[in-house]
Amino acid sequence: MKAEKCFLFGNGSYKAAEKMVPVGIIVHSTGADNPTLKRYVQPSDDDPDRVALLEKLGVNRYGNSWNRASVKKSAHFFIGKLADGSVGTVQTLPTDICCWGCGRGKKGSYNYAPHAHIQFEICEDGLDDREYFTAVYNEAVKLCAELCREYSLSPSSVISHREAAKLGYASNHADIDHWLRKFRLTMADFRRDVAKLTDPYTEYRVVRRDNLSKIARKHKTTVARIVALNSDRYPTLKSNPGLIRVGWVLKLDRV
Repeated sequence: MKAEKCFLFGNGSYKAAEKMVPVGIIVHSTGADNPTLKRYVQPSDDDPDRVALLEKLGVNRYGNSWNRASVKKSAHFFIGKLADGSVGTVQTLPTDICCWGCGRGKKGSYNYAPHAHIQFEICEDGLDDREYFTAVYNEAVKLCAELCREYSLSPSSVISHREAAKLGYASNHADIDHWLRKFRLTMADFRRDVAKLTDPYTEYRVVRRDNLSKIARKHKTTVARIVALNSDRYPTLKSNPGLIRVGWVLKLDRV
């Protein structure tokens, strides 16, 4: 996925520029019925990409975005609606700078080293639109999977603000679990979906009338690659790739 960059140069956390090495990821949601990114994210006046960013984000005419020194909170990314109505991700802080996403003092410990987490906000709507929820949920899963790969993080290190609060490292908020529950999901489901994307492999169980050429075409790979991935488990594949058995579980590259 490609996140648009619109750094909040005016936000206090950007100015503080306290360095961090992330040990996990915190998922937040904004707690207000406004799914538009422009509510929270606006470029600085001196941003060289200001015109293009405003075209993509839309213009916040109320001056209440988070790109202000008076705003004592921040996030590394926001997910929500762009000006054209599509769902997208915008990076608002470098991921090696601490953000102010989960409170202050001890209750904000996950903002800072050695517990520093990458944090992102999902723009809430009225919490009853399944199409919008599905779009931002999938976008959030992809973002977490990408960050896990980039920073060698386990999907188990992805937590919600509510979970961080229960551990004593964040302020007492209910996000994002309250939104997940409305669609019969939990953070365990979210982490499981992240794990699916971080694993570069998938599995396929051989059925009747299968052959490696057919499986390779279906999964956009080659017979040679399937043999290479599975010959340790099924040694006969090297000498006779034309012979496979029903019930074999083949490892394949995830497309």
